[in-house]
Amino acid sequence: MKESAHDDLLIYSLGMLMLEHIKEDELLREAIAAAETAAIKTLEEIKGALDDKTLDDPECFRRIEAILTMFEDNGTGAHRHDF
Repeated sequence: MKESAHDDLLIYSLGMLMLEHIKEDELLREAIAAAETAAIKTLEEIKGALDDKTLDDPECFRRIEAILTMFEDNGTGAHRHDF
C-alpha cells in the first residue's frame, strides 16, 4: 500500500500522540525492544543481500532492489522512484 504525504503526516501525528500516552508504561519498552529486533533483522537481511553473489550485476540494481524490498516487507516505507 502506497501512502500519500497526508497519510505519512497522519501516521506520524498519531504515533506521537500514542507515544505521549504510553511513555511511562511497560508497553513502550516492549515496543522499543520489538523495533530494535526488527532493525537487527533488517540489517542482517541487507548484509545477506550485499554478500549474495547471485545478485551480481555491475550497477548493483538487483542488490538495491533486494534491499528496497526488505524495507517494504518490514514496513519501513522505502519510497521508490522510477527513472
